[in-house]
Amino acid sequence: MSVLFKFLYSQLFVTPPVPQHDFSGETVIIVGANIGLGLEAARHIARLKAGHLVLAVRTQSKGETAKRDIVASTGISPDAVSVRIVDLSSNKSVIAFSHTIYAEFKKVDALLLNASILPFTFATNEDGVELGVATNVIGTFLLAILMLPLLRVSATIKPVHLSIVASEVHAFTTLPEKKHAHIFNALNVNSPDFERLQERYNVTKLMQVFIARELAQRVDCDRVIVNFLNPGLCHSNLTSTAKGWGSFVVETLKYWIGRTTEVGSRTLVHALSAGKESHGQYLSDCKVEPPAVFVTSDEGVKVQKRLWEELTEILENVRPGILKNIA
Repeated sequence: MSVLFKFLYSQLFVTPPVPQHDFSGETVIIVGANIGLGLEAARHIARLKAGHLVLAVRTQSKGETAKRDIVASTGISPDAVSVRIVDLSSNKSVIAFSHTIYAEFKKVDALLLNASILPFTFATNEDGVELGVATNVIGTFLLAILMLPLLRVSATIKPVHLSIVASEVHAFTTLPEKKHAHIFNALNVNSPDFERLQERYNVTKLMQVFIARELAQRVDCDRVIVNFLNPGLCHSNLTSTAKGWGSFVVETLKYWIGRTTEVGSRTLVHALSAGKESHGQYLSDCKVEPPAVFVTSDEGVKVQKRLWEELTEILENVRPGILKNIA
Protein backbone atom coordinates (compact mmCIF):
# COMPACT_ATOMS: atom_id res chain seq x y z
CA MET A 1 0.00 0.00 0.00
CA SER A 2 1.46 3.36 -1.01
CA VAL A 3 2.23 6.00 1.60
CA LEU A 4 -0.31 8.39 0.05
CA PHE A 5 -3.06 5.77 -0.05
CA LYS A 6 -2.46 4.80 3.59
CA PHE A 7 -2.55 8.46 4.59
CA LEU A 8 -5.85 9.10 2.80
CA TYR A 9 -7.44 5.88 4.06
CA SER A 10 -6.47 6.69 7.64
CA GLN A 11 -7.73 10.27 7.43
CA LEU A 12 -11.02 9.38 5.76
CA PHE A 13 -11.98 6.04 7.25
CA VAL A 14 -10.23 5.55 10.61
CA THR A 15 -11.29 7.18 13.87
CA PRO A 16 -9.00 6.48 16.84
CA PRO A 17 -10.92 5.15 19.86
CA VAL A 18 -11.71 7.32 22.86
CA PRO A 19 -9.07 6.62 25.57
CA GLN A 20 -10.22 4.54 28.52
CA HIS A 21 -6.98 3.85 30.39
CA ASP A 22 -7.10 4.55 34.12
CA PHE A 23 -4.32 6.99 35.08
CA SER A 24 -5.23 6.94 38.78
CA GLY A 25 -2.23 7.79 40.95
CA GLU A 26 0.04 8.37 37.95
CA THR A 27 2.18 11.44 37.39
CA VAL A 28 2.08 12.44 33.73
CA ILE A 29 4.21 15.14 32.08
CA ILE A 30 3.06 16.57 28.76
CA VAL A 31 5.47 18.86 26.93
CA GLY A 32 3.60 21.32 24.73
CA ALA A 33 0.39 21.04 26.74
CA ASN A 34 -1.13 24.50 26.44
CA ILE A 35 -2.51 24.24 22.89
CA GLY A 36 -3.53 21.77 20.22
CA LEU A 37 -2.93 18.06 20.57
CA GLY A 38 -1.04 18.43 23.84
CA LEU A 39 -3.88 20.34 25.49
CA GLU A 40 -6.50 17.84 24.39
CA ALA A 41 -4.32 14.91 25.47
CA ALA A 42 -3.92 16.58 28.87
CA ARG A 43 -7.69 16.99 29.08
CA HIS A 44 -8.21 13.28 28.38
CA ILE A 45 -5.63 12.29 31.01
CA ALA A 46 -7.20 14.59 33.59
CA ARG A 47 -10.59 13.03 32.82
CA LEU A 48 -9.02 9.61 33.28
CA LYS A 49 -8.15 10.37 36.92
CA ALA A 50 -4.47 11.32 36.65
CA GLY A 51 -2.79 11.55 40.04
CA HIS A 52 -0.80 14.58 38.94
CA LEU A 53 -0.59 16.30 35.57
CA VAL A 54 2.37 18.51 34.67
CA LEU A 55 1.78 20.95 31.82
CA ALA A 56 5.23 21.71 30.44
CA VAL A 57 4.97 24.91 28.40
CA ARG A 58 7.07 27.81 27.17
CA THR A 59 4.92 30.59 28.64
CA GLN A 60 3.60 30.61 32.21
CA SER A 61 0.49 32.65 31.43
CA LYS A 62 -0.55 30.35 28.60
CA GLY A 63 0.06 27.34 30.79
CA GLU A 64 -2.12 28.79 33.54
CA THR A 65 -4.88 29.45 31.02
CA ALA A 66 -4.67 25.83 29.87
CA LYS A 67 -4.77 24.65 33.49
CA ARG A 68 -7.95 26.61 34.20
CA ASP A 69 -9.53 25.21 31.05
CA ILE A 70 -8.63 21.61 31.97
CA VAL A 71 -9.83 21.99 35.56
CA ALA A 72 -13.13 23.54 34.46
CA SER A 73 -13.84 20.93 31.80
CA THR A 74 -12.81 17.79 33.71
CA GLY A 75 -13.33 18.53 37.39
CA ILE A 76 -9.77 17.55 38.28
CA SER A 77 -8.48 19.26 41.41
CA PRO A 78 -6.39 22.37 40.70
CA ASP A 79 -3.82 20.97 43.11
CA ALA A 80 -3.39 17.97 40.79
CA VAL A 81 -2.25 20.13 37.86
CA SER A 82 1.07 21.98 37.73
CA VAL A 83 2.48 24.36 35.14
CA ARG A 84 6.22 24.25 34.56
CA ILE A 85 8.36 26.06 32.01
CA VAL A 86 10.45 24.40 29.31
CA ASP A 87 11.53 25.47 25.83
CA LEU A 88 12.87 22.53 23.84
CA SER A 89 14.77 24.87 21.53
CA SER A 90 17.00 25.87 24.47
CA ASN A 91 19.34 23.33 26.02
CA LYS A 92 19.61 25.49 29.14
CA SER A 93 15.85 25.52 29.53
CA VAL A 94 15.62 21.74 29.08
CA ILE A 95 18.31 21.11 31.72
CA ALA A 96 16.67 23.54 34.15
CA PHE A 97 13.29 21.86 33.63
CA SER A 98 14.75 18.43 34.35
CA HIS A 99 16.25 19.77 37.59
CA THR A 100 12.82 21.11 38.56
CA ILE A 101 11.09 17.78 37.95
CA TYR A 102 13.71 15.79 39.86
CA ALA A 103 13.39 18.21 42.80
CA GLU A 104 9.59 18.18 42.91
CA PHE A 105 8.56 14.64 41.98
CA LYS A 106 9.62 11.28 43.37
CA LYS A 107 8.16 9.46 40.38
CA VAL A 108 7.02 10.08 36.81
CA ASP A 109 4.82 7.45 35.18
CA ALA A 110 4.59 8.95 31.70
CA LEU A 111 6.47 11.58 29.70
CA LEU A 112 4.96 12.79 26.43
CA LEU A 113 7.27 14.79 24.17
CA ASN A 114 4.95 16.83 22.00
CA ALA A 115 6.57 20.18 21.30
CA SER A 116 7.72 20.00 17.68
CA ILE A 117 7.71 23.05 15.45
CA LEU A 118 7.25 23.40 11.70
CA PRO A 119 9.65 26.12 10.49
CA PHE A 120 9.12 27.86 7.17
CA THR A 121 12.02 30.28 7.51
CA PHE A 122 15.58 29.68 8.65
CA ALA A 123 16.31 30.73 12.23
CA THR A 124 18.68 29.54 14.94
CA ASN A 125 18.57 29.14 18.70
CA GLU A 126 20.93 30.65 21.29
CA ASP A 127 23.59 28.10 20.34
CA GLY A 128 23.37 28.82 16.62
CA VAL A 129 21.45 25.62 15.79
CA GLU A 130 18.56 25.70 13.32
CA LEU A 131 15.33 25.84 15.32
CA GLY A 132 13.62 22.80 13.80
CA VAL A 133 16.57 20.53 14.56
CA ALA A 134 17.18 22.19 17.94
CA THR A 135 13.57 21.69 19.05
CA ASN A 136 12.34 18.54 17.34
CA VAL A 137 15.53 16.52 17.68
CA ILE A 138 18.21 17.82 20.04
CA GLY A 139 15.92 19.29 22.72
CA THR A 140 13.48 16.41 22.52
CA PHE A 141 16.09 13.72 23.08
CA LEU A 142 18.09 15.78 25.54
CA LEU A 143 15.02 15.86 27.78
CA ALA A 144 14.20 12.20 27.13
CA ILE A 145 17.65 11.03 28.20
CA LEU A 146 17.86 13.44 31.14
CA MET A 147 14.60 12.00 32.46
CA LEU A 148 15.46 8.32 32.00
CA PRO A 149 16.84 7.70 35.52
CA LEU A 150 13.69 9.09 37.14
CA LEU A 151 11.47 7.17 34.75
CA ARG A 152 13.41 3.98 35.44
CA VAL A 153 13.10 4.19 39.24
CA SER A 154 9.40 5.02 38.88
CA ALA A 155 8.72 1.59 37.35
CA THR A 156 8.13 -0.26 40.61
CA ILE A 157 4.98 -2.18 39.66
CA LYS A 158 4.73 -1.84 35.89
CA PRO A 159 6.68 -0.13 33.09
CA VAL A 160 6.41 3.61 32.66
CA HIS A 161 6.14 5.35 29.30
CA LEU A 162 8.31 7.68 27.23
CA SER A 163 6.35 8.64 24.12
CA ILE A 164 7.40 10.93 21.27
CA VAL A 165 4.93 12.54 18.89
CA ALA A 166 6.36 11.79 15.46
CA SER A 167 4.45 11.94 12.17
CA GLU A 168 3.57 10.03 9.03
CA VAL A 169 5.52 12.68 7.09
CA HIS A 170 8.71 10.86 8.10
CA ALA A 171 7.90 8.74 5.04
CA PHE A 172 7.98 11.76 2.73
CA THR A 173 11.77 12.14 2.80
CA THR A 174 14.89 9.99 2.71
CA LEU A 175 17.05 12.63 4.43
CA PRO A 176 18.99 14.24 1.56
CA GLU A 177 21.58 15.48 4.06
CA LYS A 178 22.80 11.91 4.55
CA LYS A 179 25.14 12.46 1.59
CA HIS A 180 27.19 14.81 3.76
CA ALA A 181 29.93 13.67 6.12
CA HIS A 182 28.09 15.12 9.14
CA ILE A 183 24.28 15.18 8.93
CA PHE A 184 23.61 17.63 11.78
CA ASN A 185 26.14 20.11 10.39
CA ALA A 186 24.56 19.89 6.95
CA LEU A 187 21.15 20.64 8.47
CA ASN A 188 22.51 23.78 10.05
CA VAL A 189 23.05 25.50 6.71
CA ASN A 190 20.51 27.92 5.26
CA SER A 191 20.23 26.25 1.85
CA PRO A 192 17.85 27.24 -0.97
CA ASP A 193 15.93 24.01 -0.30
CA PHE A 194 15.01 25.02 3.23
CA GLU A 195 11.71 26.70 2.41
CA ARG A 196 10.27 23.83 0.39
CA LEU A 197 6.91 22.83 1.84
CA GLN A 198 7.53 21.20 5.20
CA GLU A 199 10.92 19.86 4.07
CA ARG A 200 12.68 20.53 7.36
CA TYR A 201 9.72 19.23 9.34
CA ASN A 202 9.67 15.98 7.37
CA VAL A 203 13.40 15.54 7.91
CA THR A 204 13.24 16.14 11.66
CA LYS A 205 10.31 13.74 11.99
CA LEU A 206 12.33 11.05 10.20
CA MET A 207 15.22 11.78 12.54
CA GLN A 208 12.89 11.34 15.52
CA VAL A 209 11.85 7.91 14.24
CA PHE A 210 15.44 6.78 13.71
CA ILE A 211 16.70 8.05 17.06
CA ALA A 212 13.71 6.76 19.05
CA ARG A 213 14.28 3.31 17.54
CA GLU A 214 17.93 3.42 18.49
CA LEU A 215 17.20 4.67 22.01
CA ALA A 216 14.64 1.91 22.55
CA GLN A 217 17.27 -0.71 21.77
CA ARG A 218 19.22 0.54 24.78
CA VAL A 219 16.31 0.78 27.23
CA ASP A 220 14.76 -2.13 29.15
CA CYS A 221 11.05 -2.28 28.25
CA ASP A 222 10.32 -3.95 31.59
CA ARG A 223 10.99 -0.54 33.11
CA VAL A 224 10.53 2.10 30.40
CA ILE A 225 8.44 1.63 27.25
CA VAL A 226 9.75 3.92 24.51
CA ASN A 227 7.43 4.44 21.56
CA PHE A 228 6.70 7.07 18.93
CA LEU A 229 3.41 7.89 17.30
CA ASN A 230 1.64 9.42 14.36
CA PRO A 231 -1.46 11.48 15.26
CA GLY A 232 -2.43 12.01 11.61
CA LEU A 233 -3.23 15.34 9.98
CA CYS A 234 -5.10 17.32 12.63
CA HIS A 235 -6.44 20.78 13.21
CA SER A 236 -3.78 22.41 15.38
CA ASN A 237 -1.53 25.46 15.57
CA LEU A 238 1.44 23.61 14.08
CA THR A 239 1.02 25.26 10.67
CA SER A 240 0.32 28.76 11.99
CA THR A 241 3.60 30.05 10.50
CA ALA A 242 2.92 28.61 7.05
CA LYS A 243 2.79 31.05 4.18
CA GLY A 244 2.22 31.19 0.44
CA TRP A 245 1.69 27.95 -1.47
CA GLY A 246 2.66 25.90 1.56
CA SER A 247 -0.05 27.51 3.65
CA PHE A 248 -2.66 26.95 0.93
CA VAL A 249 -1.85 23.24 0.57
CA VAL A 250 -1.74 22.51 4.29
CA GLU A 251 -4.88 24.46 5.15
CA THR A 252 -6.81 22.92 2.25
CA LEU A 253 -5.90 19.40 3.34
CA LYS A 254 -6.82 20.17 6.93
CA TYR A 255 -10.16 21.62 5.87
CA TRP A 256 -11.19 18.59 3.83
CA ILE A 257 -9.66 15.63 5.65
CA GLY A 258 -8.09 16.88 8.88
CA ARG A 259 -8.98 15.23 12.17
CA THR A 260 -10.28 17.39 14.97
CA THR A 261 -7.70 18.20 17.61
CA GLU A 262 -9.54 16.06 20.15
CA VAL A 263 -9.66 13.02 17.86
CA GLY A 264 -5.98 13.36 17.02
CA SER A 265 -5.07 13.66 20.69
CA ARG A 266 -6.47 10.19 21.35
CA THR A 267 -3.40 8.73 19.68
CA LEU A 268 -1.13 10.54 22.15
CA VAL A 269 -2.99 9.15 25.14
CA HIS A 270 -2.95 5.66 23.63
CA ALA A 271 0.85 5.74 23.33
CA LEU A 272 1.11 6.53 27.05
CA SER A 273 -0.82 3.39 27.91
CA ALA A 274 0.33 0.97 25.19
CA GLY A 275 1.93 -2.32 26.22
CA LYS A 276 5.43 -3.69 25.75
CA GLU A 277 4.57 -4.64 22.18
CA SER A 278 4.85 -0.92 21.39
CA HIS A 279 8.44 -0.62 22.65
CA GLY A 280 10.65 0.77 19.89
CA GLN A 281 7.67 0.81 17.57
CA TYR A 282 5.84 3.30 15.39
CA LEU A 283 2.19 3.72 16.40
CA SER A 284 -0.43 4.93 13.94
CA ASP A 285 -4.20 4.88 14.45
CA CYS A 286 -3.54 3.47 17.93
CA LYS A 287 -1.80 0.32 16.75
CA VAL A 288 1.70 -0.77 15.84
CA GLU A 289 2.47 -0.10 12.18
CA PRO A 290 5.68 -0.48 10.17
CA PRO A 291 7.58 2.78 9.69
CA ALA A 292 8.57 4.03 6.24
CA VAL A 293 10.34 1.50 4.03
CA PHE A 294 13.49 3.63 4.09
CA VAL A 295 13.72 3.33 7.87
CA THR A 296 14.25 -0.43 7.84
CA SER A 297 16.22 -0.57 4.60
CA ASP A 298 19.95 -1.38 4.65
CA GLU A 299 20.71 2.27 4.00
CA GLY A 300 18.27 3.37 6.66
CA VAL A 301 19.91 1.15 9.27
CA LYS A 302 23.25 2.83 8.54
CA VAL A 303 21.73 6.31 8.68
CA GLN A 304 20.13 5.45 12.03
CA LYS A 305 23.52 4.54 13.51
CA ARG A 306 25.10 7.72 12.11
CA LEU A 307 22.36 9.92 13.57
CA TRP A 308 22.67 8.26 16.96
CA GLU A 309 26.44 8.71 17.03
CA GLU A 310 26.21 12.34 15.97
CA LEU A 311 23.42 13.18 18.40
CA THR A 312 25.04 11.52 21.38
CA GLU A 313 28.25 13.44 20.70
CA ILE A 314 26.23 16.66 20.68
CA LEU A 315 24.42 15.74 23.89
CA GLU A 316 27.66 14.81 25.65
CA ASN A 317 28.99 18.27 24.83
CA VAL A 318 25.81 19.84 26.17
CA ARG A 319 25.68 17.70 29.32
CA PRO A 320 28.86 15.70 29.96
CA GLY A 321 28.09 12.21 31.24
CA ILE A 322 24.48 12.19 30.03
CA LEU A 323 24.87 8.87 28.21
CA LYS A 324 25.29 7.15 31.58
CA ASN A 325 21.56 7.85 32.04
CA ILE A 326 20.76 5.26 29.39
CA ALA A 327 22.55 2.31 30.98
